[in-house]
Amino acid sequence: MRIEKITTPPSFDGSEGLIATIVRGDVPPDGVNFVTESGDALQVGMMRHKKGWSSVPHQHLLSPREIQGGGEVLVIMYGSVDVEFYDSAGNWVAKSTLESGDVLIQHSGGHSFLAKTSFNAIEVKQGPYRPEEKVYLHASIDSM
Repeated sequence: MRIEKITTPPSFDGSEGLIATIVRGDVPPDGVNFVTESGDALQVGMMRHKKGWSSVPHQHLLSPREIQGGGEVLVIMYGSVDVEFYDSAGNWVAKSTLESGDVLIQHSGGHSFLAKTSFNAIEVKQGPYRPEEKVYLHASIDSM
């Protein structure tokens, strides 16, 4: 399992740092392997188990949480898409290409996408979704 971190230097108020994590579509090691930190707003792990594995029936209890930010996860089912990353001020940080099986975890900042091929993805966001909280950056996807 290859993991790539997209980062910026932390700002004076500590508001930046980790922008995104990309988990490449390689085969993960056996077991449950979390690629996010335990304190992150989104908890993302990769699971790989052999035939016959089972878990004990369980549920996750509801508990109040205060979430800062609006991260998201994108799982590329098939195809290829370029993604550009921006810090919270809208400054360009990095570019990467996501392929079938890759997972993008956006922790902070922003992003833009350009489909290199037709692609299919699953997107997961912290709910409830509030369209009025989406901010468009002035950067241009034409630079891709």
